[in-house]
Amino acid sequence: MGPPMVPMWLANLIKRIQYHLSCVLHVTPISAGGLDEYFYESVLGYPLIPYMGHGDGGPWKGGKVVSDALLTAEYTTGKTWDTASFKDSYSKELQEKVLAQWEALGYN
Repeated sequence: MGPPMVPMWLANLIKRIQYHLSCVLHVTPISAGGLDEYFYESVLGYPLIPYMGHGDGGPWKGGKVVSDALLTAEYTTGKTWDTASFKDSYSKELQEKVLAQWEALGYN
C-alpha cells in the first residue's frame, strides 16, 4: 500500500507554506513583545492552523512569535541549578535496586 493521495492543490499549498516557513528565520521582527518574545507579522501565515483566522489579522499573514525560554544565567554565568533526574537525584544503591526490578515492575 503506497502513501495516501493528496489533492494537487493541497500539495502545492503545503510546498508554498514550507518554503515561506523556511524564510521566517531571515525576517526581522517588527517588535519585541517583552524581553523574550519577537513577533513576525510580515511573513506568510499558516492557514491550516485553526486559530490563525481569529483575532485582528487574517489567516494568510503574520502570526509568528519566537519565544526565548532560556534563563538569563544560560547566557552569562552558565548552569546555576541542579539537574532533577533519576541519575542525578538518587543514590547509586537506589538506582541499582530500581533497575534490577525494572522488568518485574512492568517496564522494558
